[in-house]
Amino acid sequence: MSKKRILTSLSIFVLILAVSTSTVLVKAEPTATIYPSEGTIDTDIFLQIRGLPGTQFYEYYYLYIFWDDFLLGVFPDNSGTYNHYFDTYFSPPNSGNYSALGNHTVYIEVWNNGRTAMFINTTFTFTITEYFPRPEYIALNATYYALLADYSDLLDDYNSSLSDYNALQANYDTLQNNHNSLLADYNDLLNSYDSLVTHFEFLNSTYYGLESIYESLNSSYYDLLDIYSELQSDYDDLQEDYDSLSASYDNLQALYESLLEDYADLLEDYESLGSDYDAMEDDYISLESNHNNLETSYNTLNSTYNDLKSEHETLTANLGATRISSYAFIIIAIVFIATTAYLAIRKPKRKTELETT
Repeated sequence: MSKKRILTSLSIFVLILAVSTSTVLVKAEPTATIYPSEGTIDTDIFLQIRGLPGTQFYEYYYLYIFWDDFLLGVFPDNSGTYNHYFDTYFSPPNSGNYSALGNHTVYIEVWNNGRTAMFINTTFTFTITEYFPRPEYIALNATYYALLADYSDLLDDYNSSLSDYNALQANYDTLQNNHNSLLADYNDLLNSYDSLVTHFEFLNSTYYGLESIYESLNSSYYDLLDIYSELQSDYDDLQEDYDSLSASYDNLQALYESLLEDYADLLEDYESLGSDYDAMEDDYISLESNHNNLETSYNTLNSTYNDLKSEHETLTANLGATRISSYAFIIIAIVFIATTAYLAIRKPKRKTELETT
């Protein structure tokens, strides 16, 4: 009977010891944080991952970072031993829509070596607040202003050519008037010549008296003929000048129409750029408002974090006091069981001695 009590007492002691010294293991979930949440394409973004499960041998975990649908890279963890964690820096890609203003998705995954187990996957949002134009846009803008300068030079040349054309037109009108005047004089002289011929026939009977007049008129005729030849040559030159000016006018008219079309296209581009500027200004105001809201949220979260940290320290102190009480209870139970066992063994001996006495 005494042995049964001893065994029972020892069993109870072992059970109490096992219960008091057992620890409930809670598997913590991995956590990931990113800072900052907005910036430019040159901003260094810091990613921190903690709470990853440990291993019993040396092994690397690998971090996969995606920007929208683009894989930025694969990074090994910062320990490569039993306890794994990540402190990783990366920057947004400067390429097309991946560097456009606005929100972008940052998706991460953590795998073991061999990609047989994934420990965490989560998504963050990063906001690009300032846009840096691509080299193609800068080159196109320089070409636009170069074409605009060429257009101004062509417009100046056109105005100069138009002024020269107007001067030539005035000279042509003057020459035409002179030509008409000389032609009228020539017609008058021709009429006079006809009249003289009539008089010559009339005065043929008085030939000897009118011979000197005939020679004078003949000389005048040749002079007029020379003048007519000169006028004819001038008329031909003026006709060539007119044809040349007409061709130049056609070329200038075609150039003017082409420049007019280019002006319409440039005006449309100017209006489009003005519209884009207004849209970008509205986006800037919206992003500034979002920044203020995010800053307020960050301050609130920081305050909550400090409160949780204080509560954690309090719970840690209470846990230490609880452990000390458990150890005291265990010692008392050991003393109690030892006393009980001693008394259980001592009592039969005294009964034997009494019976002997």
